[in-house]
Amino acid sequence: MVLNGGFTMIFQRILISLFLLPIIVSPGDFALHEWVKEGDVSGVARALALSPPHNYNVNLLNPDGDRPLHCLPDNKSAAPIALALLRKGADAGLYNRAGFTALTNAISNQLLQPFMALAEQGEWGGINVPDKLKGRTPLNWLMRKHHRSVQKQLGMMYDASETADALKILLANGADPYIADKKGNLPLHWAARLGCPLTTQVLGAKMSDFSIGDDEGLTPLHWGIYNYAAVSGISPRNGDPFVNMAHNFCDRVPGFTEAEAVQVCRTLLPKTDVNQPDDRGASATNLLFGLFGVARAAEMIKKFTTPVDRAPMMDISDAVLKLSTV
Repeated sequence: MVLNGGFTMIFQRILISLFLLPIIVSPGDFALHEWVKEGDVSGVARALALSPPHNYNVNLLNPDGDRPLHCLPDNKSAAPIALALLRKGADAGLYNRAGFTALTNAISNQLLQPFMALAEQGEWGGINVPDKLKGRTPLNWLMRKHHRSVQKQLGMMYDASETADALKILLANGADPYIADKKGNLPLHWAARLGCPLTTQVLGAKMSDFSIGDDEGLTPLHWGIYNYAAVSGISPRNGDPFVNMAHNFCDRVPGFTEAEAVQVCRTLLPKTDVNQPDDRGASATNLLFGLFGVARAAEMIKKFTTPVDRAPMMDISDAVLKLSTV
């Protein structure tokens, strides 16, 4: 009898720990967030299996300002937990207190497993939802976490190959490269501004038209030409803040080369309307002649332009971009 009674008590305790304990915790508490953080897949599953009024709010902000999806652990438990939360109604488009979605938060904090878990769910995982403050989609956030980004001081940066690999994952799962941030920057603008041939190619492969201006009307090619001018020795100019910005970039990234600048421009050129003006009225071709001077540009056109079935303006731009080979 004693043995039977002891066994019964142990069995009751197991039942309570496995099934009844979540019921004791008020849904107003944040046990679900903690199980998610700990990567407790079975604990999360039990919590999500509860019926009203004992169920947990899968979109609730905890005292730290995070929702359960923001608490995904950076380990292999992230994928099954994210899927369970999404199936139960978690909204990946909701922000935490800092204004990040779960996916942009994962990118900003370089949390690989939560990134993968959410990115692979596509739209369901918030793949095109921008952050609240800057309006940056996950694609734009990846470019702003590139190791050449102005956020260098944060010390948590992706190198070019890591950025390119992450971009490919997002693009393969439905990320839209044409969504701009609040300043009109596409991810491709940032690839050009950061002088990164690899990410320019990855993004460009998923786009058919690069002739899209930012809030100053500058296309990615405009930015590529400015970087090329700065790295090839064109002096800063008082009347052109953009060439000065390009010089600041070159000073901050001493490893940036002419070859990279030319490669970025050549990638951008075929899908860009070189006659499209920015807000000042300067097209990419105007910019090349204005920065390098008519005589030098004419010399390059004569040297490099050959009779081909392409628009003359395209020949001119292509020729002047070859200045680095002189």
